[in-house]
Amino acid sequence: MPTVQMNTRLDSATKAAGDAVLRRNGYSPSAATQALWGYLASHQQLPEFMPPRKASAPTEARRREILEGEGLAVRLFQQMTGISAPSPQESLPSYDDLRQAAYVERGLLDG
Repeated sequence: MPTVQMNTRLDSATKAAGDAVLRRNGYSPSAATQALWGYLASHQQLPEFMPPRKASAPTEARRREILEGEGLAVRLFQQMTGISAPSPQESLPSYDDLRQAAYVERGLLDG
């Protein structure tokens, strides 16, 4: 399986203290990272010692803006033209039906 390289930044005191603990327990920083990512992949959740971080207020605000803007182009089009878009529940004619109707409208086929 192809591998990827990860780079991270931590203060030197934390790195030294963490490396010492890992070394005492037979792990390299790389092996510890592989173990953490293996846990995440197999359990599909964070380990108990890592509580989920809350989304930052700007991130949450931006998410709300995006959700509020969803469908804005369609709503503006409807307001400007008075043409309503079909709801997702409405059944639309197929391409073949539309093509057939266009040919009939042009007199190229009998209806």
